[in-house]
Amino acid sequence: RKGFEKNKITDWKFLPSEFSGNPTVTVVTPKSSEDALHVAIATVTQCNLIISWNFKHIVHFDKIPKYNAVNTLNGYGQIGIYSPLEVINYDNEDS
Repeated sequence: RKGFEKNKITDWKFLPSEFSGNPTVTVVTPKSSEDALHVAIATVTQCNLIISWNFKHIVHFDKIPKYNAVNTLNGYGQIGIYSPLEVINYDNEDS
């Protein structure tokens, strides 16, 4: 299991950077760095998924593939990112 090291978080490339060699691609802006930190911490601690109501910076159709591309480029696995409505089962049947 990969250790939780400060430099792995601070060097994480979720902020505007060279994403796939293209500096114009941005996952989040510096103003949203705490959201990127949330994804980075979940990634390096090997969480399987993130469940969040943050549709602007985390659970966003355009951002999820970018987060996972950054994970892959940095040698980490992909992480599932979902809204609570996607994972909650409202079925009241007792099995």
